[in-house]
Amino acid sequence: ARIGFPENCIATLENTLQYTPAIFEIDPRLTKDSVVVLMHDGTLDRTTTGKGRLTDHTWEELQNLHLKDKYGNITMYRIPLLEEVIKWSKGKTILVLDDKNVPYERIINMLRIHDAFSNVLMTVRNAEKAKKLYELDNRIMFEAYVFNRKHIAEFEAAGIPWSNIMIAYVGPADLPENISLYDELNKRGVKAMVSGSSVLDKLYLAGNTGIYSEVFNHGSDIIESDLPVEVALELMNYINKDSRVNKYLGRKEIPWDE
Repeated sequence: ARIGFPENCIATLENTLQYTPAIFEIDPRLTKDSVVVLMHDGTLDRTTTGKGRLTDHTWEELQNLHLKDKYGNITMYRIPLLEEVIKWSKGKTILVLDDKNVPYERIINMLRIHDAFSNVLMTVRNAEKAKKLYELDNRIMFEAYVFNRKHIAEFEAAGIPWSNIMIAYVGPADLPENISLYDELNKRGVKAMVSGSSVLDKLYLAGNTGIYSEVFNHGSDIIESDLPVEVALELMNYINKDSRVNKYLGRKEIPWDE
């Protein structure tokens, strides 16, 4: 969330990696002519110099727009294609694709073309969606919503191997009951992630500078944040140089997410 660096922009991802290893959630969406671009919202107004719905504009039209940063400043950057971000990411980071409006077949085909199954995860909000993707290609890796033991049972009943679930999103709060959930996930080889963007980041900005360490000490493996550099500085001592994800990145452990 730095001035001059918009969301869903390669330059912003590169800037974050200058300060800390990180993984990035990005947002693929379809244009009017079915080109896959990155855009969090279904409309252009908040993050670009354009107006209206993304699906009302062709890729050619979108190339005339500029991205805006979180504070509304117009930047030199333009809307990127998902394909170019995947190409850029190889050997640098792990991408997490949020589930917007792109057909699963398109996502899988792109990962096949670019041999990107080892560094691109797909967000799945339930076991049913995971099963659809897994049946298309069993190499697909997931960031799965797992809020409780019931959800664990649902993924197991759907036949999704835990080796295909790298990250489990456990919710936006560091709840006491999550500590046992972290253990259950870790036993299955899955990293537990708490989202800090809605609660923890606000607490940090209000002066509670120990909040990320507290969550990490409770057992969360990954913290999702809109303040990746600040989180990184606080958690620098937690970096695990022997992490199994190093082989995907050529970098040190990635204990946080943007």
